[in-house]
Amino acid sequence: MKTLTSNKRKRLLIRSLWILQEGKCYYCNVDTILPERIKNKNHRALPPQTATIEHIYARWDDRRKKMNKIVLACYKCNKTRGDCCSDTYKAVKQQSDKPLTVPMSFFLKK
Repeated sequence: MKTLTSNKRKRLLIRSLWILQEGKCYYCNVDTILPERIKNKNHRALPPQTATIEHIYARWDDRRKKMNKIVLACYKCNKTRGDCCSDTYKAVKQQSDKPLTVPMSFFLKK
């Protein structure tokens, strides 16, 4: 039996999440693009709507044992969320029609 490489597993996971979420970002509901459809694979030049794997609960969070901790997020949301709570970030992102500026208080631990 053939085993999948980590890149193939990652592509399969992204594609599965993309189908489950109907191609929408978990946070901002923008239509995402599967990474395999992008011609320029330079990580620093990815379009903001590129589909990425997002951990809802940070790896250091105590809730990390929950099964539903991975979602599909656009590259822009994945990079701008930082350590902000996923529920708070999603609520703020979906309420705003204009570009989001996350206050520094979201990133400070209490």
